[in-house]
Amino acid sequence: MLVRIDFVPRLLALVVLVLAGVSTARATPDAFEAAPGSLDSFHAALVEARAGRGLARVSVYGASHTADDSYTSVLRRLLQARYGDGGPGWVMPASPFLFYDHAGVEFGGRGFAGFFVRGRQRRRAIYGLAGFALNASDGAHARVRTERVLPRVSIHYLSQPGGGRVRMRLDGQQDWVVDTDAALAVRHAEREVELRELRLRVEGGPVRLFGVVLERSAGVVVDNFGVPGARVWDQEPWRLDALRAEADERPADLLILAYGTNESANARVALADVERRGRRALRRLRALSPRASCLLVGPGDWPRRSRRGALVPRPRLLGVRRVQRELARQEGCAFFDTYAFMGGEGSMERWMARGLALDDHVHFTRAGARRLGRALVRALAPLEDE
Repeated sequence: MLVRIDFVPRLLALVVLVLAGVSTARATPDAFEAAPGSLDSFHAALVEARAGRGLARVSVYGASHTADDSYTSVLRRLLQARYGDGGPGWVMPASPFLFYDHAGVEFGGRGFAGFFVRGRQRRRAIYGLAGFALNASDGAHARVRTERVLPRVSIHYLSQPGGGRVRMRLDGQQDWVVDTDAALAVRHAEREVELRELRLRVEGGPVRLFGVVLERSAGVVVDNFGVPGARVWDQEPWRLDALRAEADERPADLLILAYGTNESANARVALADVERRGRRALRRLRALSPRASCLLVGPGDWPRRSRRGALVPRPRLLGVRRVQRELARQEGCAFFDTYAFMGGEGSMERWMARGLALDDHVHFTRAGARRLGRALVRALAPLEDE
């Protein structure tokens, strides 16, 4: 289990960071703002990671832009190139919903059903640290394969009375069986093993999997926890005790909340409620990782069609953006203004014309996601060669 770094060593690590040339007073894009000291904890964790003394974990929560691992894969690649490759991190062995992806990992299976909060599904339940899970029964199977050998694998699951078994085959050589038949609880099982491929099969009763974690002992890990169509208040039904059980094992050093697009389309929820519920979600996550720095990523330009068919600004989006910026200031978080980064009003059409956005006027192409990911890295921890 990873032991957290105490305050004094983290303070010393921050001094090392400044001396190494990564200034906390760096020049940042116009779209980025951070109060002095708001990212210190994350910066200190990066120094420890680069020195081989632990993992710097980034947990990114959001909607469809996050779910497909497009810009988060850029964060992962660039941060790992500079501060050490901590591994793929949290991976689902089968797709829990349409558009889920994880760069650098092959995965897929049959017999699994995604379990998550969205739309009318608002039941309070155990969804796990990612906010989504996989339910399966006897015969379900999946495969996870990485591009490089990793020394440690863990499986996060729900133990429950009458639960089934998960039989895993590690690189086709040794079996590992996890029995989930026990009192109701969130648990994980870990193996130290040189691993490139994991095959798993469910036997017997029902099984709920929260994810498979593939990590090294040091470096950067970026987990993409996004659900298409999600809004920040979709976190409210996640049982806090279950979240705490997993966060104690994998506390974040940087929490990123990338919401706002779907909130801007829901006029039935007042902006005051968007602010209140966003604050509550942020504080819940920060309570789970109290040493973590935090970043709010606002929505990009998303025009709507007028009755005459013309593209016009979406006024509520600007209101959500203002709410998020003020929330970040009040809660001591950094804020990245995607709307301003894109170029403000009308920028979505220009991004589409340049091949940076799709014709749905909301999602980015891979090229656009790369541009966003690089901008986030420059703001958070600029690379020497950027």
